[in-house]
Amino acid sequence: MRLGFIGLGNMGGEMARHLLKAGHTLNVYARGERSRAHAGRLGLTPLPTPAEVARTSEVVFTMVTAGADVESVALGPDGIVQSDLPDMIMVDMSTISPAIAQSVGRRLGERGIAMLDAPVSGGVAGAKAASLTFFVGGEKTVFERVKPLLECMGKTIFHMGPLGTGQVTKLANQICQLACLQGAAEALLFAREQGADGKPVDKFKIEVNEAGQLLVNGKPM
Repeated sequence: MRLGFIGLGNMGGEMARHLLKAGHTLNVYARGERSRAHAGRLGLTPLPTPAEVARTSEVVFTMVTAGADVESVALGPDGIVQSDLPDMIMVDMSTISPAIAQSVGRRLGERGIAMLDAPVSGGVAGAKAASLTFFVGGEKTVFERVKPLLECMGKTIFHMGPLGTGQVTKLANQICQLACLQGAAEALLFAREQGADGKPVDKFKIEVNEAGQLLVNGKPM
């Protein structure tokens, strides 16, 4: 397929590499020096605007920093919304507000462009290994069209419901991780206040994985 990719940062650059490896043609737009460097390493020459990427692509992936960036590349004067290619799909893999995802989707829909919100979990390591988890919101028929492309970049792919529910699920996932970390911190504080020797505990590395699971020295509790 003819694909577009906007947002070739540490994660986006790795994700784009897997799409190329799968044999797809990739048109890209690079907003900053890091993205341009990643494009060069992939053997790609960035197009001048997101609109040009959209006009030469069946599906455009975006992986940018914040909601304002998604709005800019999607709805700006030179944004994806300016594409006149029928039945094009935008898949935003950024982590942004559900309300912004829904608003952008409505504006694109007025121009006949479908949108999925598909934030990821797994970090840079998951992007490099093509083992990301995708939480996807949007029309089921659009999701089914795009799913084989997501499978090039990730191993676990969930369709969560209407547009915006992908972002809702990612937020819920973050809440789980924070709750686990907070619980571990409170447990350690309680033990020390009750007179337990804290030195053995200091040998443990406590963290939470992308699934919200508490790990001690890399192993599940």
